[in-house]
Amino acid sequence: MPDTHPLVTVYVVNHNYGKYLEQCLDSIYNQTFRLFEVIVIDNGSSDDSRSRILRYKDYPDTRIIFQDNIGLNATANIALRLAKAPYLIRVDADDYLHSEMISLLYSRIIADPDVSVAFPDYYHVDIEGSILSHEKRHDFTSVELYDQPAHGACTLISVEKLRRSGGYSTEFTCQDGYELWLKMIRAGRVVHIDLPLFYYRQHPSSLSKNTHRLLATRSEIVKKHADLGSNHSDLHVAFLPIRGGHISRTLLADFNGRPLIDHIIEQVVQTELVSLVYISTDCIHLSTYLTNLNSTGTVKVLQRDPSLSSFSVPIDTVLHSHLPDIDANAATISVLSCEYPYRKSYYIDQAIRLLYLFRADSVVSVTAITDKVYQHNGKGLVPLTGSTDLRFERDTLYVETGGIHTCTSASFRSTGKVVTGCTTFLHVDQESSRALQA
Repeated sequence: MPDTHPLVTVYVVNHNYGKYLEQCLDSIYNQTFRLFEVIVIDNGSSDDSRSRILRYKDYPDTRIIFQDNIGLNATANIALRLAKAPYLIRVDADDYLHSEMISLLYSRIIADPDVSVAFPDYYHVDIEGSILSHEKRHDFTSVELYDQPAHGACTLISVEKLRRSGGYSTEFTCQDGYELWLKMIRAGRVVHIDLPLFYYRQHPSSLSKNTHRLLATRSEIVKKHADLGSNHSDLHVAFLPIRGGHISRTLLADFNGRPLIDHIIEQVVQTELVSLVYISTDCIHLSTYLTNLNSTGTVKVLQRDPSLSSFSVPIDTVLHSHLPDIDANAATISVLSCEYPYRKSYYIDQAIRLLYLFRADSVVSVTAITDKVYQHNGKGLVPLTGSTDLRFERDTLYVETGGIHTCTSASFRSTGKVVTGCTTFLHVDQESSRALQA
């Protein structure tokens, strides 16, 4: 590389990925774009990473740091502080790059000074480097709802905009690019390159495999960034529809020493944002129990017309029938199914915050379907989303689970629908997705 001021700072974070380091670093030094510097930071590796990294110590514009494992975000802030270039890109030590990646990302990000982030499609590869799938993102020239972040690594970022946004947040113990994304979409525009330009390795120790920890952290990130501002005093209510019959008997049955309904109500009462809980039921026994149980006035029991308890009656209709009973000052309404006793309270709060964060009309709790899905076309089974090795983001399927449907009160009163208008999603963990057995 010529002796000139770098235009891109590439930093590599490593912890015990010694066997992948050469492939990673060689893919950086073999870029067609030459005006970059490299910072290699080893976070307390106990394998042979040190000796492998030191092979590159005499490469031009290269700095090497060996330190204790202080975590990814704290390490990222070191790279941000040391960066000499106006643009920054993180490469994880187990991933590697297409030779044109930096060149293509750089040409896109400098074309518009308002751009804060440029990112590409990518390949999933296994531990041996064999391609598993091509991950194809949305066409971001037409994206309106920015609730699907770019990958945290291999994304080119404006150093100035990142520094003005406060850098990387060290209060989070893990991150998947979500918090960085929320900062950057506020700092400027994002651009996407419709080409797979890096290779993202999947193996058992990948952070993305630790779904529970990642989703819990994401909830904290949403809490930080969902600036309710003057809306902190908004009234948020929950609506629990309970039919008579089997489900009401189940809710009155013992569950860890108390009726199950106690645990469900506790889920909601323990939230930070919900102030009032409305329970709609036509079951006299359940209604009597709840009325006697409630001493604070937080839970209000609404008698449902038995004609609205059929499975054929939509929840929208049931909720609409109770609108005169629901506080007119409510800013949001969370319709919560009572069939998920293991649901975590913070997901209910997160659903409300997502409405504010993305200025959405409604939120649905989901899990993504990662298994192959087929449908029968009359001649046999065919993949529902086409080729299984070319995965379009638009083809990702989500299934409702966790029993959370949250909407703004205004949108419901306007449309009569809980899921309406601009709808975003809330990922819940496997435990929160466990429903009562029929």
